[in-house]
Amino acid sequence: MQQLPAAPKLAYLVFDHEGGPRVTSPWVHLPAWVQAEKGGWLMFHFASWNQWPVQYRSGSDAVPPPTPFRFEWMPERFQVLKHGPFFDTFLIRSPYSRASRLAWDPSIKFVAREGNWWLYRRER
Repeated sequence: MQQLPAAPKLAYLVFDHEGGPRVTSPWVHLPAWVQAEKGGWLMFHFASWNQWPVQYRSGSDAVPPPTPFRFEWMPERFQVLKHGPFFDTFLIRSPYSRASRLAWDPSIKFVAREGNWWLYRRER
């Protein structure tokens, strides 16, 4: 948490779902805690499903781009040039580096690692 900036535009990719006491992975929900503590934007929001009374305004660049259904559960579908430009911070859960997933965008740099969490940030 100390390495994360205030109000990040946070993309998160959970490749490793192991290590929790639950049958269903709790790791895809950690970014919501980050948002509660730091503010900012997450890669996934229920408002993007168009099933809720609160929705994003269409055409706003301040809104995360739409992602395919269940995208947060399928990090292998993430393409940094297609899905990454909106985000300035990338949090990846994996037992080994997934830097190759971000390598197509040279402005994204490694910041820190703690256990299976890898943090990257875009240099502007």
